[in-house]
Amino acid sequence: MVRKTLGLFACVSILSLSLSSVAHADDAQSIEELRAMMSSMMERIDALEKENKALKTEVYSKDKAVVQGLPNNGQQVTSHAQLPPPDYSAVEPSSGDGVKIPGTNTTVKLGGYVKADLITDVGSDYGADFARFAGIPLDGSAEDSKSSGFHAHARQTRLNLTAKTPTEIGEITTFAEVDFYGSRGTDLVTNGHSPQLRQAYGKVGGLLVGQTWTNFMDLGAYPESLDFVGPAGITLLRQTQLRYSGDLNDNGLTYSVSIENPNSDFTNGGADTVTGYERYPDVTAALTRNADWGHVSVRGLLREVSVENETTGVDEGELGYAVSGSAKVMTGDKDNLKMRMTYGKGLGRYIYDIATSARAASYNNGELDLNEGYAGYFGYQHHWTDTLRSNLMGGYVYMDNDTDLIGSGQNEEIWSGHVNIIWEPVKQYKVGLEYIHGERQLDNGQDGSLDRVQASFIYGFN
Repeated sequence: MVRKTLGLFACVSILSLSLSSVAHADDAQSIEELRAMMSSMMERIDALEKENKALKTEVYSKDKAVVQGLPNNGQQVTSHAQLPPPDYSAVEPSSGDGVKIPGTNTTVKLGGYVKADLITDVGSDYGADFARFAGIPLDGSAEDSKSSGFHAHARQTRLNLTAKTPTEIGEITTFAEVDFYGSRGTDLVTNGHSPQLRQAYGKVGGLLVGQTWTNFMDLGAYPESLDFVGPAGITLLRQTQLRYSGDLNDNGLTYSVSIENPNSDFTNGGADTVTGYERYPDVTAALTRNADWGHVSVRGLLREVSVENETTGVDEGELGYAVSGSAKVMTGDKDNLKMRMTYGKGLGRYIYDIATSARAASYNNGELDLNEGYAGYFGYQHHWTDTLRSNLMGGYVYMDNDTDLIGSGQNEEIWSGHVNIIWEPVKQYKVGLEYIHGERQLDNGQDGSLDRVQASFIYGFN
């Protein structure tokens, strides 16, 4: 093909020179000879163009055969002829919000991230995958005597799937999410941690049914910690519920109410066999005001804690309650302050540090008493640059346990402080370093402290 193209170029060049010589011809004979030459050259050019076009068609067919995986007579094709674009009609994009399933109106979107945590406990080896302040080793205990330790894991890695389908009653959204904080694998071989269900719910209009974060929790006021839980005094509870949300006016005032799966969490200080049972769902309500400066929210909780003494056959039940106020306040273009205060009687599992220690109630020999509790936290976020930010946060929990019923070996006070720095050059990647200090004290005065340094690497794909 190259040789024929060069021939075509030569013919055109000769034609140009011939036309130039015509301008200097002095006689009619010379002009007639040149015209004959021109006619012959034009015929040759036409022939070469036809041959060149046929050759391009042949190469294109061979390239297409190779791309489609068809037989090609054993000939190697090296041409880069332009092929038509691939057909993506089977995976039609849906306005950047997922891809449409062929033959349906449903779009799906995969999200989540891979997170690797590298943790060093300073002073004594706590060894947990996240900082459970209610279980800090007590001074003088065998666990407290362990030397500093290091371990790493990727259990917070998370996968989720969102599906949206337009219908006559509105858009139906379904969401499912898992992480790997199920059964722990063994460090001896493959660290095969089991997945656990985090969320699974459906939503249409203002109605949500399924498992998700409790309505008593203000996610918008949750501080950014590299630790899985965050500061003391936080709510960390997901459960199945029926929730309805809506707007009260056009000025950013919203509400939500829910009935949620109950659980009677209590501490038994006696020798009788006692179990918790549930007769009614937990009830929550929230009122939130959103504005340019952030938001403020007030939330309430009603729940019953009931126990059944299998030894005596006597049941006991008490009505618990809690209220909380939370806010996020913008202190700059990106800087913000997040805070929350909670008080209740029978708070229990609605504050993470209480759920893993004294719980909602004390019981002994037929007497049930709800524990009073206070909890709060704050978090301040400062952006040093567009890609570099820090978070400073602290939390506190106080539990007024009935020591006459359960003794003095339960947590009375817990507090923690965190500071971190996070670099996020792109949305899909961030790396951070966090220092954590926590302390707890029992009703009998025993205490313990924790110091931890954690580095996290997060690779997102949503």
